[in-house]
Amino acid sequence: SSGRDGNVSRWLANFNHVHERLSGYLFIKIEQSVLHFSYFKKQRKLLENYLLKTPEDAMNNKYVLLLGRILLAAVFIASGAGKLFDAASTAGMIAQAGLPAPTALAYLAGIFELASGLAVLVGFQTMIVGYLLAAFCVFTAFVFHASPINIPGFPDGANQMLTMFNQINMMKNLAMAGGFLVLASFGPGSLSIDGRKAA
Repeated sequence: SSGRDGNVSRWLANFNHVHERLSGYLFIKIEQSVLHFSYFKKQRKLLENYLLKTPEDAMNNKYVLLLGRILLAAVFIASGAGKLFDAASTAGMIAQAGLPAPTALAYLAGIFELASGLAVLVGFQTMIVGYLLAAFCVFTAFVFHASPINIPGFPDGANQMLTMFNQINMMKNLAMAGGFLVLASFGPGSLSIDGRKAA
């Protein structure tokens, strides 16, 4: 009986020894893996910061944002001026859409487009103007460009082509709405009135 107890004791001692060594080995490996992960994560972050925040990159970003604002603003400056100089044509489109006071709305739309386009161009109150223009683009997309064109007396092919152009205008408005949402969220860049105020 004492011999059997001795064998059990030795077996338990060996088991505990192996268990301790195995646990220590696993702990060391886990610790090394954590350290390696932390090291590579830190190095990746340093690399990302270097690639994204170099002076050359910041310089390029501000000019890209300026170019984007110019392209977005040009559409509304030209469109707003056109509505103010020829409100009758715009009023006719507004009347066809079933909206009230078409002439007054034509002038209001012209003033809004011209003023907001200039605001985007110089980067003034960009967040507010960006959200307003995004809403305006979505509204005009569905009110003026979602319906098929069917002009009496026109051939079916001509009406289908006009409908296709109208759908393209709808998608263009929605795409511009997305652009204005991005502009409102990320700002106009340093080459702007808002950017100078933030600096």
